[in-house]
Amino acid sequence: YSRDFKWRVVYLWNDGYSLEQISKVLYISRRTIYRILNYYILWKDVKNPIQELKGQKKIFNNSDLKILIGIVKENPDVYLDEMVAEMARRTGKEVSITTVWRSLKYCGITRKK
Repeated sequence: YSRDFKWRVVYLWNDGYSLEQISKVLYISRRTIYRILNYYILWKDVKNPIQELKGQKKIFNNSDLKILIGIVKENPDVYLDEMVAEMARRTGKEVSITTVWRSLKYCGITRKK
């Protein structure tokens, strides 16, 4: 559910609505209402701040991506495997060809020329 929707649960609860009434008005389960209100009571927010971001952490940071873009600008004809070797030399991070390709795509570079 969106943050706005979760805040609506809190507003209704603060206005004196029972859990059953909130469940009927918003068409959500009581368990969901309990969870949202529990987060609100504990952290004064409707989202769990301890919950980590999903997915794998990115290998290249912003400065690494700038180096990658610089390699492409220096030599647009460089092959991906050569870029992997150059990135390992410049950053000390050994990555796969797929990682370099995805990083280029993330930077908006789909064709090197």
